[in-house]
Amino acid sequence: MLSRLVTGTKSEESFTDQLNAVLKDLQNDGNEIIDVKFSESLEHVSALILYK
Repeated sequence: MLSRLVTGTKSEESFTDQLNAVLKDLQNDGNEIIDVKFSESLEHVSALILYK
């Protein structure tokens, strides 16, 4: 199992775009997405993508 971390700030709409682009790239490369876990702090948000 592999992982990929995507980070950004809460005020950025580009975080969603960045996350979607990473997910699309992983799927286009033939990887299977296992899980996506989100975490938030006061100003930042991150997504940990588990795939194989």
